[in-house]
Amino acid sequence: MENRYAAAVIYNGKGEVLIARRAPTKHPYPNAWSLPSAYIRNPQGDRVFEPPLEEEMRWQLTSEILKRLGVRVKLEEVVGVMDGRQADYYLTLTDFLGQIVEGEIRANQADYSEAGFYDPAEKLGSRPKGFCAQILMGILLRDPDFLRR
Repeated sequence: MENRYAAAVIYNGKGEVLIARRAPTKHPYPNAWSLPSAYIRNPQGDRVFEPPLEEEMRWQLTSEILKRLGVRVKLEEVVGVMDGRQADYYLTLTDFLGQIVEGEIRANQADYSEAGFYDPAEKLGSRPKGFCAQILMGILLRDPDFLRR
């Protein structure tokens, strides 16, 4: 069974993306730099394994970003989907493009220890571990000006 996961490529038009450092207690990849992301869950709080509706993923991801980073975001189109084995589980991850519409970035410390807008190549590197960052870096490899539009 694959976990369903969503991430946000939140850009500022200057080629920078909202990137957060995972808390030291987060599995997998403690302390790694990552895009804001969330497991998709059913109403009982269990992880979803069947493909969820896109609107449900958007709602849950925006809610988690507000809770974890203190900002409201508007998610735009899906920019990539990747599935396979990550760490010790299988997942299907969907990356949404988005922008902050309200609030100041404040990492909640339980999920992220710090966050801000950064050049993704500097913080994520050319060979990131997580699918969310792999999708973004693949887009930037094909289209280096993608985040400047």
